[in-house]
Parts: sequence; structure tokens; C-alpha cells
Amino acid sequence: MPEPERNPVSDEIEGCYMGVARMRRYSEGIPLPLSLIEIEQYLQRHPTVIDRDEFDAGIYAIDEIVLQHFKEKMSE
Repeated sequence: MPEPERNPVSDEIEGCYMGVARMRRYSEGIPLPLSLIEIEQYLQRHPTVIDRDEFDAGIYAIDEIVLQHFKEKMSE
């Protein structure tokens, strides 16, 4: 599968995801989906010019992929 085209907005959201994910909460060792709380805490320290709806959607989309990967690893 060819690599998707990169753009500055998706690159920034991807980079920010790592910071937001560091604030992830866990329940009994299982990662919980990121919430607005973690995103807002991150943005208080690291503001962005990206539209907030687009930023949130990007963070949630990446998080969904990461959590799906975690679930697959746990079921092996």
C-alpha cells in the first residue's frame, strides 16, 4: 500500500498525539480511550492554530487505531 501524502496539519496532529497520549488513563492496566480532558490539558500547555474540531477528530482517529492495535496484540 502506498504511503499517504503528508501535509503540515496531519504531521502536527500526529506529533501532538504523542503528547496527549502521555496523559492517557488506564483501568486495571487497560488503556482507556482519550477524552476531551486529556486533549484540553495538552492544549493548555501547547496551543495550536489547527481548527479545534479537526484537531480533536485527528487525535480520536489516531487513538482508535492505537487502541485497536492494542486489542489485537492482547488477543494473540
